[in-house]
Amino acid sequence: MDGVYWSLYFELIFYGMIALVLVFKQKNNWRLLCGVWMLISLIVNLFYSDVNIIKSLVLLNNYNFLFIIGICFYQLSLKSTKPFIELLMIILATLSYLYFKRIIWIRILRPLY
Repeated sequence: MDGVYWSLYFELIFYGMIALVLVFKQKNNWRLLCGVWMLISLIVNLFYSDVNIIKSLVLLNNYNFLFIIGICFYQLSLKSTKPFIELLMIILATLSYLYFKRIIWIRILRPLY
């Protein structure tokens, strides 16, 4: 597969999840949904690190933080939102993403000890 298409799989899953949110009319609960998504990611990464299907489908291989950041930026672009909450979520998503990137490097370097 060409290198530029690597993200299509994750994007299709994300847009499928967004379609479910719209079908079930949960668009206004985006803060709760993103928070739960981040919490599930934290639990899976800390306790179930070997479950690849969950990481792939639910967590989008930890790219979910980038999708959450995108959701927050979209919400910031709307005039009717409260910027503090969205900015806080962007900061939390960014810190969480950096935290999990650190865990990945620790797992890679662990065999070298």
